[in-house]
Amino acid sequence: MDMKAEVNNATVAALSSLIQNTEEEQKIVQTRYEASIGLVAKSLETGTTLATTPERRAAAADLKTKFETYDAATRAAMKMIQAGDRDGAARMFMTDARAARLAFADAVEQRVNFNIKAMEHSEDGMHALMSTITLELILLATGLTAIALLVLYLIVSRLVTSPLSRLSVTVDQLTKGDTDIDVTDSDRRDEIGHIAKALLVFRQNTIERMEIAQSERDRIATSDYRSKAVGELMSAFQNRANTVLSEVEAAQTELEHTARTLAETAEQSQERVTTVASATQQATSNVESVASAAEELSTSIREIGRQVEQSSRLSSTAAEEAKETNATVRGLAEASGRIGEVINLINDIASQTNLLALNATIEAARAGESGKGFAVVANEVKNLANQTAKATDEIGNQISAVQASTQQAVTAIGGIVTRIDEINSIAAGIASAVEQQSAATAEIARNVQQAAQGTNEVASAITGVSLAATDTGTASSEVLNSTRTLAASSGTLRAELLKFLDDMRNTVRQVVKAS
Repeated sequence: MDMKAEVNNATVAALSSLIQNTEEEQKIVQTRYEASIGLVAKSLETGTTLATTPERRAAAADLKTKFETYDAATRAAMKMIQAGDRDGAARMFMTDARAARLAFADAVEQRVNFNIKAMEHSEDGMHALMSTITLELILLATGLTAIALLVLYLIVSRLVTSPLSRLSVTVDQLTKGDTDIDVTDSDRRDEIGHIAKALLVFRQNTIERMEIAQSERDRIATSDYRSKAVGELMSAFQNRANTVLSEVEAAQTELEHTARTLAETAEQSQERVTTVASATQQATSNVESVASAAEELSTSIREIGRQVEQSSRLSSTAAEEAKETNATVRGLAEASGRIGEVINLINDIASQTNLLALNATIEAARAGESGKGFAVVANEVKNLANQTAKATDEIGNQISAVQASTQQAVTAIGGIVTRIDEINSIAAGIASAVEQQSAATAEIARNVQQAAQGTNEVASAITGVSLAATDTGTASSEVLNSTRTLAASSGTLRAELLKFLDDMRNTVRQVVKAS
């Protein structure tokens, strides 16, 4: 098992938590990290158990300490990610965790080099020992007699030559990479036993060297796979981010178009309101002229004035509530229509008054000299009725203009319907008071005052509409500015996202390269 490769796998898993946002993705990253760390810890535990010399035990302990330092730093960084401090976690990965990982990798490299040197030393010592033993046996054999040589030959053949032959075969197999061969005679206490024990060490070193070579091949394959996986993950994240940014930009474009349309509508409404206000002002002026003439005709108008004052207060309340809604103009249209009805009523009353004045003139003519004064009054009443008819016709024309101008905005109206109903109730009270008057002049005065109240209501409503149109224009300008700011922010976010992805790719490449 390649400990460096598994530590690198754990590092990549930990680093990938920087770009994982959901709890499920974080759990997957944690599982991958725990799996790699567990393999490394198990390998270290096995190495500690198999260490047979003080030097090997010390090296295993140092390696375990450095591994624990790396694990602690990495876990601390992952906890910072869970707490929301991704910048601090990134710094921890690039400082403490990276330093601990490199120190652990150096320690692993030193252990590998130590094992390689130990294998080389064991192989040289084994060959030197075999040469020494062979020389000693030859020197010893030359000093013996023929019988001794025969006995020695038998002894050597049994105790030395055969074991040496077996050891020679074992050495040959080990040099060919066959680590499954059994090493015999390792329990002997003579030189053969020493050679056999040296072969055991050589076989163990050969096994470790082959494992290291295999681990290096696995590490290269794992690094390629890991790089490809990280690249695919970054590409998927970039695609998702681009999709979200495209949706934001589309929404921003639509919002900007809506804001422009709203601003144009507000401007058109303002222009129409100005036209209606001018017409309403003219109508108010005409009605006030008629009201001034009507005030001189009868003291009964005082009762009508009280009713009109109450109606005016209610109209003011309706105007204030209309300012708090976006539906003021609907009341304007309804008030305009109602004023038209009042104007028709005034025209009817003027016609009736004209007839009464004509009848009074006829009666005055019949009365002769005694009826001349009454004839003058009747003639004045007739003139006043004619003036009233003309004024109401002009008011009707102005109201028609008001209705035509307000018709385009009537869909946004409706806030003062309740107060208009109350005004109708007051109008009913005014009608009740007027019924108590016998003179046609009182009827004229009542309708004139009602017309004045209606025009004032129209003027108040127009003021509310003007303010609402101004507020709408201001709000649409603010929305338009906000959409432009959103567009700039969206572009900045896209650029920063691309920069972040490039930085992450470079970081992953550096981590893979450093590993």
